[in-house]
Amino acid sequence: MATTFLATLKSLVRNRALLFWPLAFPIIMATMFGAMFANLQSGYAFDPFQLGVVRDANYDAAPGLDDLLDELSSPSADTQYVTVTACDDAADAEARVDSSEIEGYLTVDADGTPQLHLSRGSQGDDKATVMSSILDSYVRTVAELKVVAAEKPELLASPSVAQATIEAFQTDAVSTTRLKLTRTDPDPSARYFYALLAMTAGMVAMIGAFAVQRTRANASPVGARASIAGISRGKVLMATVLASWLCGFACLVVAFAYMRIVVRVDFGGREGLCLVALAVSSLLAMAAGALVGTTPGVKTGIFSAISCVLSIFTGLYGSASQRLADNVAASFPMLSHLNPLWQIAHSFFSLLYYDSLEPFAQSCGALLAMTVALVAVATLRMRRQRYEHL
Repeated sequence: MATTFLATLKSLVRNRALLFWPLAFPIIMATMFGAMFANLQSGYAFDPFQLGVVRDANYDAAPGLDDLLDELSSPSADTQYVTVTACDDAADAEARVDSSEIEGYLTVDADGTPQLHLSRGSQGDDKATVMSSILDSYVRTVAELKVVAAEKPELLASPSVAQATIEAFQTDAVSTTRLKLTRTDPDPSARYFYALLAMTAGMVAMIGAFAVQRTRANASPVGARASIAGISRGKVLMATVLASWLCGFACLVVAFAYMRIVVRVDFGGREGLCLVALAVSSLLAMAAGALVGTTPGVKTGIFSAISCVLSIFTGLYGSASQRLADNVAASFPMLSHLNPLWQIAHSFFSLLYYDSLEPFAQSCGALLAMTVALVAVATLRMRRQRYEHL
């Protein structure tokens, strides 16, 4: 059995054409994905609103408005909402808007109410909506303070009491707490890389199919010699599957290392468990390859077609594929759970986003159950093969 294991391993390592897809394909695709998604996260960043401010007597009389803009434009804040540009008057601000230097400008009327003037291109923009909401909150707070000054002047009688009153109005009446639903921040590009690893695991099955086919007595001279050797067909199959698994697992580890180190794909800091997922995935692939290898007339290239089809339901092919995969998972969850590539991709998702390891264990358990079933069928088929002559 050990001799069969070593001989199979050597023959697979020397077959460069066979190892092209499990090795070169994921590296090429990961490089392309890395270039495509390089600036994807930056697209979710908030760009400051380019705001012009007309500083006149009305603006200076507006209580707290200048302090508000200083806070919104502070580069040291968690989020810089605006970039302030001083304008001489409304005509100067209009000229700056026309030249696209600013996206809008702020004036204050005689009543002390700020007026936000937007360029045609920024109307309806998210940044303009945020700025408008902030100014609305300012106007409402100032109006409430004026009511307090008229009805309860004692709340503004001394500087210390007035400061406490103003701070009370500036604090939201309803406190909010930011909750983190996942253990890491969502990464929109991670799904593509996880689906690519799953697809690569499907293609790795070609290694197992090729190795097992060679052990069939009428398929190669090696198989003919193995059939008359003093070792059972079940042991030959087991040694061949283990050698194929080691080779396939090495290919997946190379692809994983390239994604993690070169492309910098986020795996949630659980790289050790990711290797466990790769080991289980490659074992399932070898079991599927063994089943095909023991079936006469079936070519190893069938795994390329199967992997391409099953990858539709892992979201590999873009937003449309992802919507379809999500709909199937929501409406027909059993179909998704029976898809081995979906289970492989989901195992990486569970490591990235879930605090508990239970979803990861469930995915690995499902993959191992599929492996046991495939190995049992492949062993049965291998032991029943008989030949009248070689």
